[in-house]
Amino acid sequence: MAVKIILTQIMKNESHVAERMLNSIKNFVDGIVVVDTGSTDKTKELILQYGDKVKLLESPWKNDFAEARNKSIEHATGDWILVLDADEKILSSREKLEEILANTEYEGFSIPIYSIVTDMQ
Repeated sequence: MAVKIILTQIMKNESHVAERMLNSIKNFVDGIVVVDTGSTDKTKELILQYGDKVKLLESPWKNDFAEARNKSIEHATGDWILVLDADEKILSSREKLEEILANTEYEGFSIPIYSIVTDMQ
């Protein structure tokens, strides 16, 4: 049984990394919810290029990370929610992740983050 995975993100002026991340994840997830907290660069235009797969919500930054994160999660409709920052990407296959998610009793996972210090453009 296939699982529905929705990516949630908070962004503000992330055009320098957003496209790379969205390209790496677009075939991995079933939908993307982005809360933009006031971008003045090309971030929103980049996000909207991903069409119906993306729900863009605009919400002014209120100096409350949890409020912005919770807003993105409230709009995520799926079996699983994946939370990534704009400068992160997944290094796994969708098939492997589905295998793990379909056979678990856990309600959530913490995924290891590897920091690669290089120019990834």
